[in-house]
Amino acid sequence: LKITFKQNEEETIAQIIALLANKKVDAVLFATNYLAISGLKALKQMGKKIDSNFSVIGYDDHEAFELHTPSISTIQQPLEEIAEAIIKLILDQLSSKTKLPDQEIVIPAKLILR
Repeated sequence: LKITFKQNEEETIAQIIALLANKKVDAVLFATNYLAISGLKALKQMGKKIDSNFSVIGYDDHEAFELHTPSISTIQQPLEEIAEAIIKLILDQLSSKTKLPDQEIVIPAKLILR
C-alpha cells in the first residue's frame, strides 16, 4: 500500500486509516518521520495495537520512536556520511576544469531493531 504524503496531517491520518481498514496488513514501513508519527496517530484512532501480529518501522530514527511502547524499529540514514560525500563531490567538481563523470555512491543505511 502506498500513502501519499499530505501537508495536512488530518488528511494524512484519514488516508492511512482508509488504507489499513479491513485489510490484512501485518506491517507498515513509513518512509518519513512525519508519516510515521501520523501513522501512529491513525493506529491509535483505529485501536490497532503494535504487537507480534502487527509491526511498524519508521525511517530516519526520530527520538519519539524510542519513547513509544513498544519501541518502533527504524531505518537510520547516515546523514553525516551523506553530507560529507556531497561536499566532497561538490569540491571535486569545483576544483576540476571539466565536468566530472556521473558517480554512484552507496552509503548503507542501518536497521535499528527495537
